[in-house]
Amino acid sequence: MKRLIWISFFLFIVINSYSQQEYLPGTIILNTNDTLHGKIMNEKDIFSGIYCIFQQNDSTFRQYTPTEIKSYYLSNNRYFRSTRLKIGNVERIIFLQVLEEGELNIYRYNDIKRKLHYFIENKTLGITELWPAKESLEVNESLTYMKTIRPFIGVLEYYTADEPFFKNRIKKMLNLFGAELVGIAKDYHEIVCKKGDCKVYFYEY
Repeated sequence: MKRLIWISFFLFIVINSYSQQEYLPGTIILNTNDTLHGKIMNEKDIFSGIYCIFQQNDSTFRQYTPTEIKSYYLSNNRYFRSTRLKIGNVERIIFLQVLEEGELNIYRYNDIKRKLHYFIENKTLGITELWPAKESLEVNESLTYMKTIRPFIGVLEYYTADEPFFKNRIKKMLNLFGAELVGIAKDYHEIVCKKGDCKVYFYEY
């Protein structure tokens, strides 16, 4: 009996918390490619990459995981795509937030430790995580000092190698910032698209 009371209380708290959140018009794409229109919780924190809370026609709330749907899109131009990839050494399926789609795609994921991960993708090289800057203790003879390592530099240069214009710009980057990554991808896209017909899509973040 006590267990039943606790379960009922827990469900009440969960449902009540859902009802107090901001919901925006949105769309989800099921794994069957069916499209459902309704309202989606405007979750701006870490859970946006873990689940999508959806309500259709004032029905009960439903929580979708990245294994159950392909993507979801909110009316405030925030777009999330289900993707299987490795973060560190662990392979998982998550909702990647799409910041830009074009000749270079830029994605973001906020993990449960509130650590931001950025990814870059194109049709030829696939998807790769951009590792942020970090401090490393270096020893040179009798001198010990801290050195800043920026592993994302080489990856960005590799993905834009066909346009040398970006090399100096990338080398000046101190760390990973969404606006700066989107700016590079946007400019790269515009240069490449002078050679052909292609479109670019930007999303809020």
